[in-house]
Amino acid sequence: MGRGPQIVSFELAGSALRAQTIMNDWGEPGRIVAAFNLGFDYLFIPAYSTLMAFLCIRASSRFGLPWLSTMGIVIAWLQWLAGVFDCIEDAYLLKMLLQGPSDGAAQIARVSSLSKFGLLGMGLAYVIGEFLATTGSKCLHLSRRGTR
Repeated sequence: MGRGPQIVSFELAGSALRAQTIMNDWGEPGRIVAAFNLGFDYLFIPAYSTLMAFLCIRASSRFGLPWLSTMGIVIAWLQWLAGVFDCIEDAYLLKMLLQGPSDGAAQIARVSSLSKFGLLGMGLAYVIGEFLATTGSKCLHLSRRGTR
């Protein structure tokens, strides 16, 4: 599994043929490691989704505009939805590892994976946006104070 396709390639395979090709490249030891890692992933899903939700809530409390604060609350809730998508994705990836790939399972895993990454990316963009906005405004404020 170290030199062949990584798990993200498997998540995004989208077809039974591509999933089977990846599984063949991994071989039996690689498939066992992948299954173990997918099972282990379930332990991290509540942690990362809650951390991302917390960071979005924290960022929302620092924005001065009410609509941006409200957006942060909505995006925070969506981080838990990303965790749900991750659970669905992992379930279908495990199903393919244990029972063999199917186009339906590969497509569900792909859509779930893309949804997860999209929602997490939205949360990360919101948090970074808040950081840049507040840091930039502090820097601007300090530079204006220094020129007086």
